[in-house]
Amino acid sequence: MGRKIEASRIENTTPEQLQGFFDHYDQTRMRYTIRLEDTWNMDEVGIALGICSNTRVLSGTKKGRTYVKRPKEREWVTILEAISATGQKIRPLTVFKGKSLQTQWLPAEKVPDWVYATSENGWTSKGDWPLLAP
Repeated sequence: MGRKIEASRIENTTPEQLQGFFDHYDQTRMRYTIRLEDTWNMDEVGIALGICSNTRVLSGTKKGRTYVKRPKEREWVTILEAISATGQKIRPLTVFKGKSLQTQWLPAEKVPDWVYATSENGWTSKGDWPLLAP
């Protein structure tokens, strides 16, 4: 099964385009004297708990469309991770939807050494949530 991606993202990802980007990045970094250890990349992913996007649905050939039922209420979790250009990593941040961290969300024998927090909606758009360590 393939995943959809915008055509321009594929068509414009050439070795020449990538080299041009990194050349411009290096020139900008040198111009402003930004050290590699001060350069970080962060990635954020939202996960709907209990929902798997990689599923296969079997249906009759005469049926034009098949639907898969999903729960009405889905809980969202946001995970943030960051790594520096020198390979330094910080512990990932996991943001659950809620007012306080619930122990049943994290089975004791399987809890990674990450940072855990809660927010009203499970997103990182609100900056006043408390950070909670495991």
